[in-house]
Amino acid sequence: MYWTLLILGNLPVYFFFAWLIFDNAENATQSFLTTLLLILKAIFVPRILRVLLDMDDDGGFEAFELIGFLIACIGTVWGEHYLLTNYVFN
Repeated sequence: MYWTLLILGNLPVYFFFAWLIFDNAENATQSFLTTLLLILKAIFVPRILRVLLDMDDDGGFEAFELIGFLIACIGTVWGEHYLLTNYVFN
């Protein structure tokens, strides 16, 4: 229950991380929803399927972006859990 509240409470932080990592100068005019859909595509559509369907594949660097995004999200939740358990809920 406690982890669920931390994860759901950090949704705006995850969206901010996604905007920082996945939005660049080429597609800066895209809406927030378009950026969110691109992130979901990178997470849920396997690379082999994107190559077979000729979806835009920019050399596989999106895997590093996705890994960085996941590490930032996990680090945020873990850091808040650490601070709350050690300094607030003593």
